[in-house]
Amino acid sequence: MNVEKLFKSRKTLLKMVETRGFNVDSLINYSFDEIRIMLLNHSKSNKDVSPLDIRINSDKGNSMFVKYILTPKIRLSNLQTLINHFIEEMNKGDTFIAIITEPLTYDSNFEEYVNNIYIKNNIFIQYFYINTITFNITEHDMVPKHELISEDEKNKLIKNLNITDVSKLPKIKKTDPIAKYYGMKQGDVARIYRPSGTSGISIYYRLCE
Repeated sequence: MNVEKLFKSRKTLLKMVETRGFNVDSLINYSFDEIRIMLLNHSKSNKDVSPLDIRINSDKGNSMFVKYILTPKIRLSNLQTLINHFIEEMNKGDTFIAIITEPLTYDSNFEEYVNNIYIKNNIFIQYFYINTITFNITEHDMVPKHELISEDEKNKLIKNLNITDVSKLPKIKKTDPIAKYYGMKQGDVARIYRPSGTSGISIYYRLCE
Protein backbone atom coordinates (compact mmCIF):
# COMPACT_ATOMS: atom_id res chain seq x y z
CA MET A 1 0.00 0.00 0.00
CA ASN A 2 1.26 3.43 -1.00
CA VAL A 3 1.57 5.56 2.16
CA GLU A 4 0.94 8.82 0.29
CA LYS A 5 -2.29 7.43 -1.13
CA LEU A 6 -3.31 6.30 2.33
CA PHE A 7 -2.45 9.68 3.85
CA LYS A 8 -4.46 11.62 1.24
CA SER A 9 -7.47 9.31 1.36
CA ARG A 10 -7.56 9.49 5.15
CA LYS A 11 -7.66 13.29 4.96
CA THR A 12 -10.70 13.11 2.64
CA LEU A 13 -12.32 10.45 4.81
CA LEU A 14 -12.03 12.55 7.97
CA LYS A 15 -13.52 15.60 6.23
CA MET A 16 -16.38 13.41 5.00
CA VAL A 17 -16.94 12.02 8.49
CA GLU A 18 -16.89 15.54 9.98
CA THR A 19 -19.51 16.64 7.45
CA ARG A 20 -21.79 13.92 8.83
CA GLY A 21 -21.59 15.31 12.37
CA PHE A 22 -18.65 13.39 13.84
CA ASN A 23 -15.93 15.12 15.85
CA VAL A 24 -12.55 14.36 14.24
CA ASP A 25 -10.37 16.74 16.30
CA SER A 26 -8.38 13.87 17.80
CA LEU A 27 -7.68 12.33 14.38
CA ILE A 28 -6.78 15.16 12.01
CA ASN A 29 -3.23 15.92 13.12
CA TYR A 30 -1.53 12.62 12.40
CA SER A 31 1.64 13.17 10.35
CA PHE A 32 2.74 11.30 7.26
CA ASP A 33 5.27 9.34 9.33
CA GLU A 34 2.64 8.42 11.91
CA ILE A 35 0.38 7.07 9.18
CA ARG A 36 3.34 5.10 7.80
CA ILE A 37 3.92 3.54 11.24
CA MET A 38 0.21 2.71 11.50
CA LEU A 39 0.45 0.96 8.16
CA LEU A 40 3.49 -1.04 9.29
CA ASN A 41 1.51 -2.19 12.33
CA HIS A 42 -1.64 -3.00 10.39
CA SER A 43 -2.73 -6.57 11.13
CA LYS A 44 -2.69 -9.12 8.33
CA SER A 45 -5.99 -10.43 9.68
CA ASN A 46 -8.90 -8.29 8.55
CA LYS A 47 -10.88 -9.39 11.60
CA ASP A 48 -8.48 -7.57 13.89
CA VAL A 49 -8.90 -3.89 14.75
CA SER A 50 -5.71 -2.18 13.57
CA PRO A 51 -4.18 1.28 14.24
CA LEU A 52 -5.48 2.61 10.91
CA ASP A 53 -9.06 1.67 11.75
CA ILE A 54 -11.29 4.35 13.26
CA ARG A 55 -14.05 4.24 15.87
CA ILE A 56 -15.73 7.59 16.40
CA ASN A 57 -18.92 8.98 17.93
CA SER A 58 -21.29 11.57 16.48
CA ASP A 59 -22.91 14.54 18.20
CA LYS A 60 -26.17 12.55 18.12
CA GLY A 61 -24.71 9.61 20.05
CA ASN A 62 -24.30 7.24 17.11
CA SER A 63 -20.94 5.72 16.24
CA MET A 64 -19.01 4.97 13.07
CA PHE A 65 -16.44 2.27 12.49
CA VAL A 66 -14.07 2.63 9.54
CA LYS A 67 -12.21 -0.55 8.60
CA TYR A 68 -9.19 -0.45 6.28
CA ILE A 69 -9.11 -3.69 4.30
CA LEU A 70 -5.71 -3.76 2.63
CA THR A 71 -6.00 -7.29 1.27
CA PRO A 72 -5.71 -7.13 -2.54
CA LYS A 73 -8.51 -8.54 -4.68
CA ILE A 74 -10.92 -9.10 -1.82
CA ARG A 75 -14.16 -10.75 -2.90
CA LEU A 76 -17.61 -9.44 -2.08
CA SER A 77 -18.30 -12.66 -0.18
CA ASN A 78 -15.23 -12.04 2.01
CA LEU A 79 -16.29 -8.44 2.56
CA GLN A 80 -19.75 -9.64 3.60
CA THR A 81 -18.19 -12.04 6.12
CA LEU A 82 -16.13 -9.19 7.59
CA ILE A 83 -19.16 -6.95 7.84
CA ASN A 84 -21.06 -9.67 9.70
CA HIS A 85 -18.12 -10.01 12.09
CA PHE A 86 -17.94 -6.33 12.97
CA ILE A 87 -21.60 -5.33 13.07
CA GLU A 88 -22.26 -7.87 15.82
CA GLU A 89 -20.92 -5.25 18.24
CA MET A 90 -22.60 -2.26 16.59
CA ASN A 91 -25.85 -0.57 17.59
CA LYS A 92 -28.84 0.77 15.70
CA GLY A 93 -28.04 4.03 13.97
CA ASP A 94 -24.34 3.19 13.61
CA THR A 95 -22.36 3.31 10.36
CA PHE A 96 -19.79 0.83 9.04
CA ILE A 97 -17.41 1.98 6.29
CA ALA A 98 -14.91 -0.29 4.56
CA ILE A 99 -11.93 1.21 2.73
CA ILE A 100 -10.64 -1.24 0.12
CA THR A 101 -7.52 -1.19 -2.04
CA GLU A 102 -9.01 -2.43 -5.30
CA PRO A 103 -12.36 -1.71 -6.98
CA LEU A 104 -15.19 -4.21 -6.56
CA THR A 105 -17.55 -5.26 -9.32
CA TYR A 106 -21.13 -4.22 -8.60
CA ASP A 107 -23.24 -7.10 -7.34
CA SER A 108 -27.00 -6.74 -6.87
CA ASN A 109 -27.03 -9.55 -4.29
CA PHE A 110 -24.49 -7.73 -2.15
CA GLU A 111 -26.47 -4.52 -2.49
CA GLU A 112 -29.57 -6.38 -1.32
CA TYR A 113 -27.60 -7.74 1.63
CA VAL A 114 -26.51 -4.21 2.61
CA ASN A 115 -30.07 -2.88 2.26
CA ASN A 116 -31.46 -5.69 4.42
CA ILE A 117 -29.01 -4.90 7.22
CA TYR A 118 -30.13 -1.29 7.15
CA ILE A 119 -33.82 -2.26 7.16
CA LYS A 120 -33.51 -4.87 9.92
CA ASN A 121 -30.76 -3.41 12.12
CA ASN A 122 -30.61 0.26 11.08
CA ILE A 123 -26.86 -0.08 10.52
CA PHE A 124 -25.69 1.85 7.45
CA ILE A 125 -22.93 0.20 5.41
CA GLN A 126 -20.70 1.75 2.75
CA TYR A 127 -17.46 0.83 1.05
CA PHE A 128 -15.02 3.08 -0.80
CA TYR A 129 -12.27 2.19 -3.24
CA ILE A 130 -9.30 4.07 -1.81
CA ASN A 131 -8.29 5.66 -5.15
CA THR A 132 -11.65 7.43 -5.35
CA ILE A 133 -11.10 9.35 -2.10
CA THR A 134 -7.52 10.56 -2.47
CA PHE A 135 -9.14 13.82 -3.63
CA ASN A 136 -12.13 15.46 -1.96
CA ILE A 137 -14.75 15.66 -4.71
CA THR A 138 -16.72 18.34 -2.84
CA GLU A 139 -13.76 20.73 -3.20
CA HIS A 140 -13.87 20.58 -7.01
CA ASP A 141 -14.91 23.86 -8.64
CA MET A 142 -17.57 22.13 -10.72
CA VAL A 143 -19.29 20.43 -7.78
CA PRO A 144 -22.04 22.59 -6.20
CA LYS A 145 -22.69 22.66 -2.47
CA HIS A 146 -24.99 19.88 -1.19
CA GLU A 147 -26.72 19.57 2.16
CA LEU A 148 -29.21 17.03 3.47
CA ILE A 149 -32.52 18.41 4.68
CA SER A 150 -34.56 17.29 7.70
CA GLU A 151 -37.99 15.62 7.70
CA ASP A 152 -39.60 18.94 8.64
CA GLU A 153 -37.88 20.61 5.72
CA LYS A 154 -39.11 17.84 3.43
CA ASN A 155 -42.70 18.50 4.50
CA LYS A 156 -42.30 22.25 3.91
CA LEU A 157 -40.74 21.55 0.52
CA ILE A 158 -43.71 19.40 -0.50
CA LYS A 159 -46.07 22.26 0.34
CA ASN A 160 -43.93 24.93 -1.31
CA LEU A 161 -43.55 22.95 -4.54
CA ASN A 162 -47.19 21.82 -4.45
CA ILE A 163 -46.30 18.18 -4.98
CA THR A 164 -47.82 15.09 -3.37
CA ASP A 165 -44.55 13.71 -1.97
CA VAL A 166 -40.77 13.84 -2.42
CA SER A 167 -40.86 11.00 -4.95
CA LYS A 168 -41.76 13.67 -7.52
CA LEU A 169 -38.32 15.26 -7.13
CA PRO A 170 -35.43 14.59 -9.55
CA LYS A 171 -33.34 11.64 -8.41
CA ILE A 172 -29.77 10.96 -7.37
CA LYS A 173 -28.45 7.40 -7.06
CA LYS A 174 -27.04 6.47 -3.65
CA THR A 175 -24.03 5.11 -5.56
CA ASP A 176 -23.34 8.59 -6.96
CA PRO A 177 -19.97 9.82 -5.59
CA ILE A 178 -21.59 12.89 -4.01
CA ALA A 179 -24.38 10.83 -2.44
CA LYS A 180 -21.80 8.41 -1.06
CA TYR A 181 -19.70 11.25 0.35
CA TYR A 182 -22.62 12.64 2.34
CA GLY A 183 -23.85 9.18 3.34
CA MET A 184 -27.19 9.62 1.60
CA LYS A 185 -29.71 6.85 2.13
CA GLN A 186 -32.82 6.00 0.12
CA GLY A 187 -35.42 8.67 0.83
CA ASP A 188 -32.92 11.39 1.77
CA VAL A 189 -33.27 14.73 0.02
CA ALA A 190 -30.33 17.00 -0.79
CA ARG A 191 -30.56 20.75 -1.25
CA ILE A 192 -28.15 21.81 -4.00
CA TYR A 193 -26.81 25.33 -4.48
CA ARG A 194 -25.78 26.07 -8.04
CA PRO A 195 -24.33 29.33 -9.39
CA SER A 196 -26.76 31.18 -11.65
CA GLY A 197 -25.99 33.94 -14.12
CA THR A 198 -29.27 35.67 -13.36
CA SER A 199 -30.03 35.13 -9.68
CA GLY A 200 -26.56 34.44 -8.27
CA ILE A 201 -27.51 31.11 -6.68
CA SER A 202 -30.21 28.67 -7.77
CA ILE A 203 -31.47 26.01 -5.38
CA TYR A 204 -32.38 22.52 -6.55
CA TYR A 205 -33.45 19.36 -4.73
CA ARG A 206 -32.65 15.73 -5.41
CA LEU A 207 -34.14 12.59 -3.87
CA CYS A 208 -31.80 9.70 -3.14
CA GLU A 209 -32.88 6.34 -4.54
